[in-house]
Amino acid sequence: MDIAESTILVIAGGVVSSLLLLLTIRRWWPRAEPGAEAAALYGNTLGAVYGIVLAFTLAQASSAFRDAEVNAEEEANCLVSVVRIGQALPAPTYGRLGQLARDYATTMTTPLSRRTSRSRSRRITSSPS
Repeated sequence: MDIAESTILVIAGGVVSSLLLLLTIRRWWPRAEPGAEAAALYGNTLGAVYGIVLAFTLAQASSAFRDAEVNAEEEANCLVSVVRIGQALPAPTYGRLGQLARDYATTMTTPLSRRTSRSRSRRITSSPS
């Protein structure tokens, strides 16, 4: 799933769950009489707490996403450094190192769903009869 698709899915899920919660509260919560300010205050407080929790959740998700981007960039830089340092090795060893680095980069850029299905098929075909 693409990042944009997952972001839209999270936002849509939040909106749908908020609307469902609102409809549930309106259906089961007793109607406030014109002078019932305590019920209105309680409802407003509940809404404010929900908004704060939602804001902290979105901030945490955004922070985790940024951390994952930084980790991926650092990992890519380390892989490039390993290949550059490997240039000092003899040709056969450097060739093997380059191939391993390409395989690793391909594996890490392949979506997880494809990696797991590919590893399952390898296990099935390589299992002893």
